[in-house]
Amino acid sequence: MEANAIKFTETFRYPQKKIFGTNFKRGLLYGIINYIQALFLSPFRYPLGYKKIKWEHRDVLFLYCTINQCRALNGICAYLKERGVEVGEVQVKDLPLWKAYLYGSFRVVSLLKCYKELDKEKRLIVNNSFSDFLLTFGIEHLLKEFLNKFKIRSIVLANDHSPYMRTALLLSPELNVSTYYVQHAAVTCKFPKLISTYSFLDGLDSYNKYLQDKDCDSEKVYLIGGARFDAAKVVRDSRESKTLGVALTLRDKKEKWESLIDGLKKELVGTKIIVRPHPRMNLAEIKAYCKEAGILFSDSKKEDSFCFLNKIDLLIANETSIHLDAIVMHVNTVLYAGLSDSDLRDHYGMIKSRLLSYSTELDELIAYIKAPNKFIPSEEAVRMYNASYNTPFEYKVSYAIASIIYKQLKGLEPIIDGMTYDNGVVTIDYAR
Repeated sequence: MEANAIKFTETFRYPQKKIFGTNFKRGLLYGIINYIQALFLSPFRYPLGYKKIKWEHRDVLFLYCTINQCRALNGICAYLKERGVEVGEVQVKDLPLWKAYLYGSFRVVSLLKCYKELDKEKRLIVNNSFSDFLLTFGIEHLLKEFLNKFKIRSIVLANDHSPYMRTALLLSPELNVSTYYVQHAAVTCKFPKLISTYSFLDGLDSYNKYLQDKDCDSEKVYLIGGARFDAAKVVRDSRESKTLGVALTLRDKKEKWESLIDGLKKELVGTKIIVRPHPRMNLAEIKAYCKEAGILFSDSKKEDSFCFLNKIDLLIANETSIHLDAIVMHVNTVLYAGLSDSDLRDHYGMIKSRLLSYSTELDELIAYIKAPNKFIPSEEAVRMYNASYNTPFEYKVSYAIASIIYKQLKGLEPIIDGMTYDNGVVTIDYAR
């Protein structure tokens, strides 16, 4: 239950699933059938052993699930390698996950026993993701095997709430493993409590959200800024015409973002437009649409957000953390809530914090784009979300984190000049 803690705070995304053209409610029966299917397919999807992991003992393991998580860790990993630290890098999909599915299949009775003890509301949540909960038993078994096999003693990860990562964090005290959590994207109050040994957060906003109505089990929390922003240096070329970037999220509706682009082309003739879909969207289909519509396409699987932002003058997107990337790079950005059927939630708190402007209607958005003086957030507001903004640590956060990890590996006091320490929380000394 703790490994899947975020499922108890998030709203249901997919209460039904279409099979053979018919909607089926996601419940116990669906979950079991779905698990059996995944179990039989898993040997074809994942490695049968650890052959893809071509290393044995390493001082530090960098564990990640997605490209964005990997990008947040790359700088830290590189600095540690430069200092001679033996580093291993593993993507979860390169583990023999078929074993996790197999191990989990033997724990159906265990899950059903837990299920009976839950109240009605929590049962609905388990019903909605029964296969995920059952798989967590297998993930626990697989990670124990993996961490013991390679004698892992330190783990650096950029996610603390997915079942894989949270299970690794939960197992670490039992296996005498130190864990370092590096925030890789904006967070919300729905995130579970911090349980890593050391937590490196973007800023005070993240810290407040993590601690809202929750405890903190981290030995030290560093409000040091986002390591992923180290790559955010502005290298924009001069352009003759304005360039707009439209970043799409999984919540956005196809007919709505197509309508947005049609409106932009009609009202802002001559303006270049670049569309950047979420990496889990159908990139081939959207790329084909862009070609037909005569606009540019940014492949989010090949080009990081900062390269994309360096090409544009203004960003348009729904509720997503890429707005913060834009602000850090001094790119004008606006939240356009007209891309989905959902009401504006401001679940990152960027509007409430006066970090971001927003529009709900296309004519409002067009007026904002045409405005000569765009909304510019204050330095203090930005630092709430990225503590290193306009400080000596800006673009050097990865180096600072790597220095802390290196000192701890060597048994040294992880003191960094220019930071203040107060009751387990480490912050940048802005008075210096």
